[in-house]
Amino acid sequence: MSELVRVTIDGRSVEVPAGTLVTDAARAAEVHVPIFCSHQKLPPLGACRICVVEVGTPKLGPDRKPVMGADGTPEIAWMTKVQTGCTTPVSDGMHVRTASEVATKARKGVMEFLLVNHPLDCPICDEGGECQLQDLAFAFGADFSRMDDAKRTFDSEDLGPIVKKEANRCIVCMRCVRYCDEVMGEDALTAHQRGVHTEISSFDRQPLACEQCGNCVEVCPVGALTALPYRFKARPWDLRQHITICEWCPNGCSVRLGVRGMEILRARGTEFRGVNQEYLCARGRFGHDFVNTAERLTSPLVRTGAALQPTSHEEAVAFVAARLRDLAATHGPEAIAFLGGEKLNVEEQYLFQKLARGVLGTPHVDARTRPVAAVAGDAVLRATGGGRPGLTFDALTDAQEVLVLFDDLQGEAPLAQAAVVRGIRQRVLHVTVAHARRVKLARPKFKGDWLGLMPSSELALTLALTRAALELGTPSGATPEVGTALGALAGSLASWTPEKVEAETGVPARAVVAAASRLRAASRKAILFGRGVLEHPQATALLQAVENLAWAVGAITSESSSVMAFGPHHDSAGALELGLVPDCLPGYVQAGDASARAPFEKAWGRSLPGAGLSARQALAAAAEGRVRALWIASDDLLASAADRALAEKALERCELVVVNELFLTRTAARAHVVFPVAAFAEKEGATLNSERRLQKSNRALSPRAQRPGGTGARPDWEVFQAVARSLGADWRYRTSEDVFREVTRLVPGFAGLSYAALLPSGALLTGARVAARIQAVEAPAAGGADARTSGAGEALWLLSGGTLFADGGLSSRSSTLAKLAGPLRARMAPAEASRLGFSAGDRVELAGPAGAFALPLELDDSVPAGAVFVPSAGAELNRLGAPSSAGLRVNVRRAATPAPVGA
Repeated sequence: MSELVRVTIDGRSVEVPAGTLVTDAARAAEVHVPIFCSHQKLPPLGACRICVVEVGTPKLGPDRKPVMGADGTPEIAWMTKVQTGCTTPVSDGMHVRTASEVATKARKGVMEFLLVNHPLDCPICDEGGECQLQDLAFAFGADFSRMDDAKRTFDSEDLGPIVKKEANRCIVCMRCVRYCDEVMGEDALTAHQRGVHTEISSFDRQPLACEQCGNCVEVCPVGALTALPYRFKARPWDLRQHITICEWCPNGCSVRLGVRGMEILRARGTEFRGVNQEYLCARGRFGHDFVNTAERLTSPLVRTGAALQPTSHEEAVAFVAARLRDLAATHGPEAIAFLGGEKLNVEEQYLFQKLARGVLGTPHVDARTRPVAAVAGDAVLRATGGGRPGLTFDALTDAQEVLVLFDDLQGEAPLAQAAVVRGIRQRVLHVTVAHARRVKLARPKFKGDWLGLMPSSELALTLALTRAALELGTPSGATPEVGTALGALAGSLASWTPEKVEAETGVPARAVVAAASRLRAASRKAILFGRGVLEHPQATALLQAVENLAWAVGAITSESSSVMAFGPHHDSAGALELGLVPDCLPGYVQAGDASARAPFEKAWGRSLPGAGLSARQALAAAAEGRVRALWIASDDLLASAADRALAEKALERCELVVVNELFLTRTAARAHVVFPVAAFAEKEGATLNSERRLQKSNRALSPRAQRPGGTGARPDWEVFQAVARSLGADWRYRTSEDVFREVTRLVPGFAGLSYAALLPSGALLTGARVAARIQAVEAPAAGGADARTSGAGEALWLLSGGTLFADGGLSSRSSTLAKLAGPLRARMAPAEASRLGFSAGDRVELAGPAGAFALPLELDDSVPAGAVFVPSAGAELNRLGAPSSAGLRVNVRRAATPAPVGA
């Protein structure tokens, strides 16, 4: 920990770490120092000079000791000129005057220069009312100008569909340029010309070719950069501000929603709050307009004949309860399965599985509808440290070495990517990316290493990395038990010779050894993985292999973990923690352990079933007629299930399908009952992010269907409670907080928490630690995946995943994200396309074991040879058939129908 020094600011003394800047020390002392160019995520610059202060240090005598005054305190030697607070580090005994006559006069002079060319267009500026320049002009500006010359002017322009540039308002603080470079890693903005003619714009003065995150708009202290989707819509005093948690990804960013009436007009980051500290990605900033859309369901629907008909909430609840009761009585509780729920709050997840196990008595509960393989409920917990204090985003930025396994952080976890980029730009972080595609972090500009493995060889590469790490010996600090287990593991990996590594993965053996050595040598390290592991056909073996690797390189120790996993949805971690898995109760209590179940049985007042079927097993059982009812919570099963044909057959054969949804999705359209539910901004509760940080989400507006014209939408937990009570359960929850209190009483890791304890920045869960489980993993040959399917065409590996603008079914419900994403396309390397006789824009057909579809072709040099990449959102990839072994190969041929003009 840094040495603390004492500094006095405007008479207030405060202790801060040595090297703290004056502006940050002033904030700690609750003294306001105005800033423009300074930002907590950027290094000092001193471009705007508005933060000037008087600085004095203890006067030293000939003996280099402080000279003491008559009152016994050190005499202060004040510097002859004011200093910029954002570039001046504090020292012990320093005194600072922020509001003295000298500092104020200097600040007024700076303000006069800043206003020389600034236009007086506040009434039409979107920043009006919350503009830092406007505020400080009132505080330090004069009511006249000594400048008689005409102001210099620039043309207004749109930098793409997101950013509006009004360079006349720019004060050249360089915040936007530096944030884009040092946090986003985009380098999309630059300063043209010099002096009074300086203009911020894109390098080629074309629309921005970047992540379209809008963070340049967020950090701009004036109205030089504004957001086109919000342009001229409202003034800040028109909006109610509500801080909640973003629903788009597992990072759990804090977002401030601006609401007018019953409509979300904009979303902004929350400075100095939350895991993101003002940062938001494009989805988090511009993807919330789906909440406002008129396509939202407004009333429960019950199937009458062939059609779904609107009905009241009470009638829908009574119908569902009666059918569940009859099916359980006739065929047993095991004839009912509860699927989905990763998008629910933790309180709703708890009640969803409680309704299944504690009311109906069915063990078939699983939120993980995407994976092909059935994975143990605690597998992710073990792979990320077994409950040990884990990796945070701040620690990720401070890491020396980061290994990203098979995940495109840009699409799956944008905040994690920003943390890595910031560590590369501002710290000593080195990144190694293991991915078949050359994703953003693998680009040369980040000066990392790319392990460009062959598709389907993910498990082989993980085993090779583990062997290379174990050849360096047992990690220091490992317990004797861990050392013994690692020794046995090393023996099982003896066959992974350098020649075999290169043949199986396509990665040079020396690159594998170098990556393992860097990770092992780093004192601050991190391993990151996501859906590339969690949804892999070999997910069970891969998770065990990742756990082995983490112990081998010291990323997991007996005391802590530096491994982080990213699920597909914002509360995927909560689904695991709250028991939405078939083999675990909440808190990872084993469902098959009768003694471990006892506290839940006592609290719920009934005996509980043991382990149940996974989602895929439940669908197979439904297709065979053994499972007769499915309750699907906020999951478009026909899009998420790995095998579309199996899901369709299961829905067709079930006697009862209940769906909780915002929209009439393809799955909801096949249901017998559809409950319209509240969106993330229309309910309160808690969510668990990828750090295992529990955060409070807040209600910003009423559910759409409870407004005039609606008849019955509810938060999911209210739907579950209504059905449970109709089934005879004595549930008496008045609010989601009542549910949370029960969770804290029963679920290990939640004890002692409350809603109040989660504000403002949440709480990291600390549950019981799971003992290390280091086991050998067998890897099948890389060629063991699906071979060429029937029919003509070239067999290529199918690669997929979320992309920045299209991730999940809600992407298409956001007009802004749909515009940014553009039409869906298949992507192929230029050389591969040329070899196959394809050109950009050609319509190609992808054929798998179960079906085919056609897409326009886009050339993309990040895709490896022998593969085709298709974004998972909206592509209905499960129509092709479920992958087996290590992946899926598809036949690619020219489609019979030509591509439409402009596609």
